[in-house]
Amino acid sequence: MMPRSVGVSSYALVGVVITIVCIGCAAITGRGAQRTEASVNSEEQQIRLALEQWKQAPEQDTRGMAPRTSFNFARAAVQVTGSAAVVEPVYALTGWGLGVFSFSLRKKDDQWVFKSWRHVGEGVIETALPDLDPGYLPLLNRWMEANLGWVQKTLRENPPNGGDQILRRHALCMLDEPLHIRSAPALEPVKQFIRSNVDLAISQIRTERVAAGATIWKFYNHGWVVRTANHTWAHDIYEGPEGLITGDQIDAILDKVEVLFLSHWHGDHSSPRVMKRARDKGIPVLVTPWPAEGGYADYIRSEMTDANGSLDWLTVVQPGSSGEIRGLQYHAFPGHQDQLLNNAYAVTVDGMTILQMGDQWNLDDFVWIDSVKTRQRTDILLPNVWTAQMKRVLAGVAPRVVVPGHENEIGHSFEHREPYDQAYEVLAPAECQWHVMAWGERLHVEPAPQQ
Repeated sequence: MMPRSVGVSSYALVGVVITIVCIGCAAITGRGAQRTEASVNSEEQQIRLALEQWKQAPEQDTRGMAPRTSFNFARAAVQVTGSAAVVEPVYALTGWGLGVFSFSLRKKDDQWVFKSWRHVGEGVIETALPDLDPGYLPLLNRWMEANLGWVQKTLRENPPNGGDQILRRHALCMLDEPLHIRSAPALEPVKQFIRSNVDLAISQIRTERVAAGATIWKFYNHGWVVRTANHTWAHDIYEGPEGLITGDQIDAILDKVEVLFLSHWHGDHSSPRVMKRARDKGIPVLVTPWPAEGGYADYIRSEMTDANGSLDWLTVVQPGSSGEIRGLQYHAFPGHQDQLLNNAYAVTVDGMTILQMGDQWNLDDFVWIDSVKTRQRTDILLPNVWTAQMKRVLAGVAPRVVVPGHENEIGHSFEHREPYDQAYEVLAPAECQWHVMAWGERLHVEPAPQQ
């Protein structure tokens, strides 16, 4: 998540209370043939009443997914089995889009009470709009397919360090348009665009040999795979909202990775799904110290505990420390995103140093950023595009090459999706070589000239 306020664009639906209508009628499963229609209806009413009472209770344990008051139970289906009930799909309009949820209840002392709820996916938010023209979504998908098809073809013909760079910039800026539709993560053309690009990157990772320097591949959204002559490692690999990158693709990426560095405890950088897959493959996973108790920290602990109830398979790296793992020398610069620790890992191997800064933001951290260049030569800097004072970051690090990440984070609310056009503006004053990359793209950086 971003640590600052951004003005809401013209896409925003502000101050509007939207009633979300689920297509279809309530499906009710009875507990026995003797139940009358009246008793079934009465039980359904009790269940809906219990959910409305839960909805009015004080907020707790929602982990920011959606405010209680945003849930709409009126037209969701009710399924009853004995003393258990499931209500789904329940929709909620949030700052991130149209969430789809499932609610579970249990019967206690002849009263239905809330048990739990879970987020099961994202809907297409435009379907929440009243009087939506039925031709809208087919038209939207056709436009997206044409747009993304041209962008993909143009970027592949004009890679980051080759081809027509003016045409390449036009293609990336055209990519901003579909990705700033609020429902972009839920739309099939966007999923196919990302997965196709990731497949290409995987095929390259499987076959590429690096004689000297480093090759990097960019993945959703600030995730990277880096290969040098003798090593391959990764930073902040994340499958994206709604599993934009499939489980098979994540496995294929990790199959070629020796170490996984994770900058901080946010879900779009430290993904439980990716971390557990890495654990099962015997890949060391380096993380920051655990955040404070409660909320997301408790959720992560419960998700990450292995069959023996242990978290020892994670390697906790203290900010400011250095170490070596599987032949990779690393230093964890002590960064922050607001109050959250954010290790900015500088990895040195085969004569190259690559610094990935995670979601570095805080101004107080310029106490070390300003002097990175006195500590090391940085061959490739991978900052988040919205980091505080990019010009000052570049002056302090003095990288040979800079490649930003986190553009168009479609897992964020759309007003927090930094466009590629902004990346060009932010890097325009840079005196070093720089490249803006889309998901799945590849860039090779030669070693520094001998002094």
